[in-house]
Amino acid sequence: LATFSLLIPRWVGARKSSFACDDYSIRNPFVKTQTISAVAVILITLITPLLIILITEIIIDRISSRYLRFKFRSFNVPALLVHIIAFEGYFQLGYVMQVVVNQVTKYAVGRLRPHFLTVCVPAPYNCTAGDRFVYDYTCTGDTKDVDEGRLSFYSGHSATAMYTATFTAIYLHARIGYIAPRIILSTVQTLLFTGGLFICYTRIQDYYHHPTDVLAGAIIGFLGAIYSCFAWADIWLQRGSYSPVHGTIIDEEDVGIPTTVKVDPRTSVQEQTSTDQP
Repeated sequence: LATFSLLIPRWVGARKSSFACDDYSIRNPFVKTQTISAVAVILITLITPLLIILITEIIIDRISSRYLRFKFRSFNVPALLVHIIAFEGYFQLGYVMQVVVNQVTKYAVGRLRPHFLTVCVPAPYNCTAGDRFVYDYTCTGDTKDVDEGRLSFYSGHSATAMYTATFTAIYLHARIGYIAPRIILSTVQTLLFTGGLFICYTRIQDYYHHPTDVLAGAIIGFLGAIYSCFAWADIWLQRGSYSPVHGTIIDEEDVGIPTTVKVDPRTSVQEQTSTDQP
Protein backbone atom coordinates (compact mmCIF):
# COMPACT_ATOMS: atom_id res chain seq x y z
CA LEU A 1 0.00 0.00 0.00
CA ALA A 2 2.78 2.42 0.94
CA THR A 3 4.72 1.57 -2.23
CA PHE A 4 1.73 2.21 -4.49
CA SER A 5 0.91 5.39 -2.60
CA LEU A 6 4.39 6.66 -3.42
CA LEU A 7 4.60 5.42 -7.01
CA ILE A 8 1.13 6.27 -8.33
CA PRO A 9 1.51 10.05 -7.83
CA ARG A 10 4.83 9.94 -9.69
CA TRP A 11 3.25 8.07 -12.57
CA VAL A 12 0.34 10.50 -12.74
CA GLY A 13 2.51 13.60 -12.23
CA ALA A 14 2.06 16.72 -10.18
CA ARG A 15 -0.75 19.18 -10.74
CA LYS A 16 0.24 21.95 -13.15
CA SER A 17 -0.42 25.16 -11.23
CA SER A 18 -0.78 28.63 -12.68
CA PHE A 19 1.16 31.63 -11.43
CA ALA A 20 0.73 35.38 -11.27
CA CYS A 21 2.93 37.67 -13.32
CA ASP A 22 3.80 39.72 -10.26
CA ASP A 23 4.52 36.73 -8.02
CA TYR A 24 8.15 37.25 -7.05
CA SER A 25 8.07 34.47 -4.44
CA ILE A 26 8.76 31.88 -7.15
CA ARG A 27 11.61 33.75 -8.86
CA ASN A 28 14.38 32.91 -6.37
CA PRO A 29 17.68 31.31 -7.41
CA PHE A 30 17.94 27.54 -7.75
CA VAL A 31 20.37 26.00 -5.24
CA LYS A 32 21.44 22.70 -6.76
CA THR A 33 23.33 21.50 -3.66
CA GLN A 34 20.97 21.46 -0.70
CA THR A 35 22.22 22.09 2.83
CA ILE A 36 20.64 18.80 3.94
CA SER A 37 19.72 16.43 1.15
CA ALA A 38 16.79 14.02 1.19
CA VAL A 39 19.17 11.08 1.66
CA ALA A 40 20.79 12.80 4.64
CA VAL A 41 17.40 13.46 6.24
CA ILE A 42 16.36 9.83 5.82
CA LEU A 43 19.60 8.55 7.37
CA ILE A 44 19.45 11.02 10.27
CA THR A 45 15.79 10.40 11.07
CA LEU A 46 16.11 6.62 10.90
CA ILE A 47 19.42 6.08 12.67
CA THR A 48 18.98 8.58 15.53
CA PRO A 49 15.76 7.07 16.98
CA LEU A 50 17.11 3.55 16.55
CA LEU A 51 20.26 4.36 18.54
CA ILE A 52 18.25 6.12 21.25
CA ILE A 53 15.81 3.20 21.55
CA LEU A 54 18.68 0.70 21.71
CA ILE A 55 20.52 2.63 24.43
CA THR A 56 17.35 3.32 26.43
CA GLU A 57 16.11 -0.27 26.42
CA ILE A 58 19.56 -1.58 27.36
CA ILE A 59 19.66 0.82 30.31
CA ILE A 60 16.20 -0.29 31.46
CA ASP A 61 17.19 -3.93 31.08
CA ARG A 62 20.41 -3.43 33.09
CA ILE A 63 18.76 -1.71 36.03
CA SER A 64 15.79 -4.08 36.16
CA SER A 65 15.77 -6.50 39.10
CA ARG A 66 14.13 -9.18 36.98
CA TYR A 67 15.05 -11.03 33.83
CA LEU A 68 12.03 -11.11 31.54
CA ARG A 69 11.61 -13.36 28.54
CA PHE A 70 8.70 -13.62 26.11
CA LYS A 71 7.29 -17.02 25.34
CA PHE A 72 6.97 -17.45 21.56
CA ARG A 73 5.89 -20.98 20.66
CA SER A 74 8.70 -23.15 22.02
CA PHE A 75 11.20 -20.29 22.21
CA ASN A 76 11.99 -17.92 25.06
CA VAL A 77 12.81 -14.50 23.59
CA PRO A 78 14.56 -11.87 25.77
CA ALA A 79 12.23 -9.00 26.58
CA LEU A 80 15.01 -6.56 25.67
CA LEU A 81 14.90 -7.72 22.05
CA VAL A 82 11.10 -7.68 21.94
CA HIS A 83 10.89 -4.16 23.37
CA ILE A 84 13.46 -2.80 20.91
CA ILE A 85 11.62 -4.31 17.94
CA ALA A 86 8.22 -3.16 19.23
CA PHE A 87 9.15 0.47 19.86
CA GLU A 88 11.13 0.73 16.63
CA GLY A 89 8.16 -0.82 14.84
CA TYR A 90 5.77 1.78 16.22
CA PHE A 91 8.15 4.51 15.10
CA GLN A 92 8.56 3.02 11.62
CA LEU A 93 4.81 2.61 11.16
CA GLY A 94 4.15 6.29 11.81
CA TYR A 95 7.21 7.25 9.77
CA VAL A 96 5.97 5.45 6.67
CA MET A 97 2.43 6.79 7.05
CA GLN A 98 3.56 10.41 7.29
CA VAL A 99 5.79 9.97 4.22
CA VAL A 100 2.87 8.56 2.23
CA VAL A 101 0.57 11.42 3.25
CA ASN A 102 3.29 13.93 2.35
CA GLN A 103 3.89 12.51 -1.12
CA VAL A 104 0.19 12.31 -1.99
CA THR A 105 -0.33 15.89 -0.80
CA LYS A 106 2.64 17.23 -2.78
CA TYR A 107 1.40 15.81 -6.07
CA ALA A 108 -2.25 16.67 -5.43
CA VAL A 109 -1.60 20.33 -4.51
CA GLY A 110 1.23 21.08 -6.94
CA ARG A 111 2.34 24.31 -5.27
CA LEU A 112 5.27 25.93 -7.06
CA ARG A 113 8.60 26.09 -5.25
CA PRO A 114 10.32 29.44 -4.58
CA HIS A 115 12.76 28.72 -7.43
CA PHE A 116 10.18 27.42 -9.92
CA LEU A 117 10.48 30.08 -12.63
CA THR A 118 14.27 29.81 -12.48
CA VAL A 119 14.21 26.09 -13.36
CA CYS A 120 11.14 26.30 -15.59
CA VAL A 121 12.52 28.96 -17.95
CA PRO A 122 9.06 29.38 -19.51
CA ALA A 123 8.68 30.16 -23.18
CA PRO A 124 7.50 33.72 -23.89
CA TYR A 125 4.11 34.35 -22.34
CA ASN A 126 1.80 37.33 -22.03
CA CYS A 127 2.42 39.32 -18.85
CA THR A 128 1.31 42.79 -19.90
CA ALA A 129 -0.63 43.20 -16.64
CA GLY A 130 1.12 42.58 -13.35
CA ASP A 131 -1.85 40.90 -11.73
CA ARG A 132 -2.48 38.62 -14.69
CA PHE A 133 -2.49 34.86 -14.06
CA VAL A 134 -0.62 32.62 -16.49
CA TYR A 135 -2.37 29.30 -17.00
CA ASP A 136 -0.96 28.12 -20.30
CA TYR A 137 2.82 28.05 -20.34
CA THR A 138 5.60 25.74 -21.50
CA CYS A 139 8.74 25.13 -19.46
CA THR A 140 11.98 24.81 -21.42
CA GLY A 141 14.21 23.91 -18.47
CA ASP A 142 15.38 20.51 -17.24
CA THR A 143 12.34 18.23 -16.97
CA LYS A 144 13.40 16.67 -13.67
CA ASP A 145 14.00 20.04 -12.02
CA VAL A 146 10.69 21.35 -13.36
CA ASP A 147 8.76 18.37 -12.00
CA GLU A 148 10.42 18.79 -8.59
CA GLY A 149 9.62 22.49 -8.77
CA ARG A 150 5.91 21.72 -8.49
CA LEU A 151 6.20 19.91 -5.14
CA SER A 152 6.50 22.70 -2.61
CA PHE A 153 3.55 21.97 -0.28
CA TYR A 154 4.20 20.73 2.24
CA SER A 155 7.82 20.25 3.28
CA GLY A 156 8.69 16.57 3.62
CA HIS A 157 11.99 17.43 5.31
CA SER A 158 10.16 19.42 7.99
CA ALA A 159 7.45 16.81 8.55
CA THR A 160 9.93 13.96 8.85
CA ALA A 161 12.31 15.89 11.11
CA MET A 162 9.59 17.02 13.52
CA TYR A 163 7.93 13.61 13.53
CA THR A 164 11.22 12.02 14.54
CA ALA A 165 12.05 14.64 17.18
CA THR A 166 8.59 14.52 18.76
CA PHE A 167 8.24 10.73 18.80
CA THR A 168 11.71 10.22 20.25
CA ALA A 169 11.26 12.93 22.89
CA ILE A 170 7.95 11.44 24.07
CA TYR A 171 9.46 7.94 24.04
CA LEU A 172 12.33 9.07 26.27
CA HIS A 173 10.03 10.82 28.71
CA ALA A 174 7.71 7.82 28.92
CA ARG A 175 10.39 5.15 29.26
CA ILE A 176 13.05 6.73 31.49
CA GLY A 177 11.57 10.03 32.58
CA TYR A 178 11.11 8.63 36.07
CA ILE A 179 14.75 7.51 36.51
CA ALA A 180 16.90 9.69 34.23
CA PRO A 181 18.45 12.91 35.62
CA ARG A 182 16.17 15.73 34.52
CA ILE A 183 19.01 17.86 33.15
CA ILE A 184 20.27 15.04 30.91
CA LEU A 185 16.82 14.09 29.65
CA SER A 186 15.87 17.72 28.97
CA THR A 187 19.16 18.32 27.15
CA VAL A 188 18.66 15.34 24.84
CA GLN A 189 15.07 16.35 24.10
CA THR A 190 16.13 19.94 23.40
CA LEU A 191 18.84 18.73 21.01
CA LEU A 192 16.28 16.61 19.18
CA PHE A 193 13.94 19.55 18.60
CA THR A 194 16.83 21.88 17.78
CA GLY A 195 18.03 19.49 15.11
CA GLY A 196 14.52 19.16 13.72
CA LEU A 197 14.03 22.92 13.58
CA PHE A 198 17.43 23.38 11.92
CA ILE A 199 16.35 21.05 9.13
CA CYS A 200 13.16 23.09 8.77
CA TYR A 201 15.09 26.35 8.51
CA THR A 202 17.39 25.03 5.78
CA ARG A 203 14.42 24.44 3.48
CA ILE A 204 13.62 28.15 3.53
CA GLN A 205 17.28 29.14 3.27
CA ASP A 206 17.80 26.91 0.21
CA TYR A 207 14.66 28.31 -1.50
CA TYR A 208 13.08 24.86 -1.68
CA HIS A 209 9.98 25.75 0.32
CA HIS A 210 7.91 28.75 1.28
CA PRO A 211 7.72 29.49 5.03
CA THR A 212 4.11 28.28 5.10
CA ASP A 213 5.19 24.96 3.55
CA VAL A 214 7.73 24.46 6.32
CA LEU A 215 5.29 25.48 9.05
CA ALA A 216 2.63 23.11 7.73
CA GLY A 217 5.15 20.28 7.47
CA ALA A 218 6.38 20.83 11.03
CA ILE A 219 2.83 20.87 12.43
CA ILE A 220 1.79 17.75 10.51
CA GLY A 221 4.95 15.91 11.59
CA PHE A 222 4.35 16.90 15.21
CA LEU A 223 0.71 15.81 15.14
CA GLY A 224 1.65 12.59 13.35
CA ALA A 225 4.07 11.70 16.13
CA ILE A 226 1.46 12.47 18.79
CA TYR A 227 -1.01 10.21 17.01
CA SER A 228 1.54 7.39 16.66
CA CYS A 229 2.50 7.60 20.32
CA PHE A 230 -0.99 7.64 21.77
CA ALA A 231 -3.25 5.91 19.24
CA TRP A 232 -0.94 3.06 18.24
CA ALA A 233 1.69 2.62 20.93
CA ASP A 234 0.00 3.99 24.07
CA ILE A 235 3.53 5.12 24.73
CA TRP A 236 2.68 7.46 27.58
CA LEU A 237 1.77 4.43 29.70
CA GLN A 238 4.96 2.61 28.83
CA ARG A 239 7.17 3.06 31.81
CA GLY A 240 10.02 0.71 32.53
CA SER A 241 7.76 -2.08 33.84
CA TYR A 242 5.35 -1.90 30.93
CA SER A 243 5.38 -4.34 28.03
CA PRO A 244 4.56 -2.76 24.65
CA VAL A 245 3.26 -5.95 23.06
CA HIS A 246 0.59 -8.56 23.69
CA GLY A 247 1.67 -11.94 24.97
CA THR A 248 2.87 -14.02 27.88
CA ILE A 249 6.32 -13.59 29.37
CA ILE A 250 8.41 -15.68 31.72
CA ASP A 251 9.69 -13.81 34.75
CA GLU A 252 12.67 -15.38 36.52
CA GLU A 253 13.08 -13.59 39.82
CA ASP A 254 16.35 -13.33 41.70
CA VAL A 255 15.20 -16.06 44.09
CA GLY A 256 14.88 -18.46 41.19
CA ILE A 257 11.12 -19.00 41.35
CA PRO A 258 9.71 -19.16 37.79
CA THR A 259 6.57 -17.06 37.45
CA THR A 260 4.18 -16.71 34.53
CA VAL A 261 3.33 -13.04 33.99
CA LYS A 262 0.30 -12.03 31.96
CA VAL A 263 0.78 -8.53 30.63
CA ASP A 264 -2.09 -6.17 30.00
CA PRO A 265 -0.77 -4.05 27.08
CA ARG A 266 -2.79 -0.99 28.16
CA THR A 267 -1.69 -0.82 31.78
CA SER A 268 1.45 -1.24 33.81
CA VAL A 269 -0.32 -3.70 36.14
CA GLN A 270 0.93 -7.29 35.89
CA GLU A 271 -1.13 -10.29 36.97
CA GLN A 272 1.23 -12.94 38.32
CA THR A 273 0.54 -16.64 38.85
CA SER A 274 3.27 -18.48 40.75
CA THR A 275 4.10 -21.99 39.57
CA ASP A 276 5.62 -22.89 42.93
CA GLN A 277 3.00 -25.06 44.62
CA PRO A 278 2.94 -25.40 48.47
